[in-house]
Amino acid sequence: MQERRIDSEVISFFVHNRSLYESANTHNAVFVGYDSTGKARAAFQKGTLTEKPFRGDVDGSDKEYFFNYHGGSERLYVFEAPIDMLSFIDLHKEKGWQKHNYLALGCTALPALLRFLSEYQGIHQIVLCLDNDKSGIKGDAIIQETLQRLSQGMYVEDLCEEMREQLRRPYEISILFRFV
Repeated sequence: MQERRIDSEVISFFVHNRSLYESANTHNAVFVGYDSTGKARAAFQKGTLTEKPFRGDVDGSDKEYFFNYHGGSERLYVFEAPIDMLSFIDLHKEKGWQKHNYLALGCTALPALLRFLSEYQGIHQIVLCLDNDKSGIKGDAIIQETLQRLSQGMYVEDLCEEMREQLRRPYEISILFRFV
């Protein structure tokens, strides 16, 4: 997280929420996913040593409950990795980020997203913030197609290509789709 230079205020928020901690024996960053009742259901480890990068799920983790934050708004930001989610929050921390919802998928798979939407039915806007690489673009298309089939009256915004640009310009989103 030092490599991404994520503000200590953002890190502290998730540490105090018990969603992020450092493992005692390996010093990996551990990202915890909770269900809507507050029960820890998954944990993902990311190595903090750049010489030996490590990534992996903690044994017994349920991929449907990946690293997330529920702020209660109608908007959900979706990322591939927890570190991408924290980086995005850090870029927009002055814009009332805590009122929105955030979800890291752990890749580009749908289970965590579908579960999150079923638990938090007040979400009507989804902002896809997947990587602009082959798997991110493919995952983006699959997610959009699935949401188009399943949803009524939901906005889906795609920030795949725009994520890199956001590092250089003020926050802005354009709505690309409206499903009715």
